Amino acid sequence: LTLTRLGAGLLHVQVSWTGSSPRYEVFYSLSGSNDIQSLVNTTDTTYSVTSGLTQGQTYEFFVVSYGNDGTPVLPSVNSNIEIQPLVCNFIATSTSNNITLTWITTYSITSYNAMLQCRRLCDVSADNGTSVEKNSSSSPLVFSDVNP
Repeated sequence: LTLTRLGAGLLHVQVSWTGSSPRYEVFYSLSGSNDIQSLVNTTDTTYSVTSGLTQGQTYEFFVVSYGNDGTPVLPSVNSNIEIQPLVCNFIATSTSNNITLTWITTYSITSYNAMLQCRRLCDVSADNGTSVEKNSSSSPLVFSDVNP
């Protein structure tokens, strides 16, 4: 059983496993809780959880396979995943014409993408005058020459 976070900062998890059963049921609970909930009955060997997870919690997932006669087979080995932000302590500071973004991460992320978007027409060195996008390999990221 493999658990993979989907997307930076999202509370989405992909649950995947191997098997050849005609049907599977995916379950989850908060780690250490006896409140086990069924997520889905499926014929696939992957399922994407796109709602119901809360940041800062650790979840435990397992999959039960069913035989051709509908009888459940022993469940898979449990697998845990902690839903933590990919970026934390995010701070935006501004000076006369610059906006500086700083953050801390505990993950091995090699590229960050940020977009500055004005709510009114402003000069941010962009063709359309309303937004500019920047990439950075680490904190901080500075938007320079932002004129109100």
